[in-house]
Amino acid sequence: MLGHPDSGLNPAIFRAFTEIYGNKLYEICDLHKGNSQFYTDNSKVDDRVASAVFRNNTTETTHLPNGSSICRAEMCDIMHALTIICCDKDRKFIIFSDSVSNLEAVSGFKLDLGLLQNIFKDYTYLANSGQTIVLCWILTHVNI
Repeated sequence: MLGHPDSGLNPAIFRAFTEIYGNKLYEICDLHKGNSQFYTDNSKVDDRVASAVFRNNTTETTHLPNGSSICRAEMCDIMHALTIICCDKDRKFIIFSDSVSNLEAVSGFKLDLGLLQNIFKDYTYLANSGQTIVLCWILTHVNI
């Protein structure tokens, strides 16, 4: 099992930092306590890339083509979560992602890439069908 990366911070400061962000996450979860929660993550080793969506006790992974960028993997995370939501009976969701740039792109509707266009299309479809989806940025590698 891999450990958390070295943050370069004094360990006491790092613990305080992770506690603050952990508490903020709990506040956000409490604010959206009726929403089904999704967490996204991805990883790249050499030129191999994978993305994952976590919900309840379920993890779904996708292997991307070799050489894919982390940015593309992060967009695939969001797209994968939206695909799961599309078939779900729940009506309210929150997707936690550590990719602030992709969350901003989706929220600002910047249609630069085909995958982002698909995310926007699915997000709009789901919202128009009465489902509420909150996109929420979380800090990465802080024991959350």
